[in-house]
Amino acid sequence: MDLDRLVLQRAQYESDYQTAIVNARTAKITLLTLLNERTPVDQFDVTGRSNSRRRLWRSKSSAPWRSEPDLI
Repeated sequence: MDLDRLVLQRAQYESDYQTAIVNARTAKITLLTLLNERTPVDQFDVTGRSNSRRRLWRSKSSAPWRSEPDLI
């Protein structure tokens, strides 16, 4: 019985691990899209502070943001 429980816990751990990897990759893709970056996902890493804040504020004044005021 204990071995069955351990096997089940290991399978759940591996499933959670794979889900976390997929979620991190999806978050990177979303961030790259929002920043309008063309860096490949596998070469992109999020560490430290970004200097993209000014670029984000500038992009809010662009046509898509003006046409959808609820997005601001």
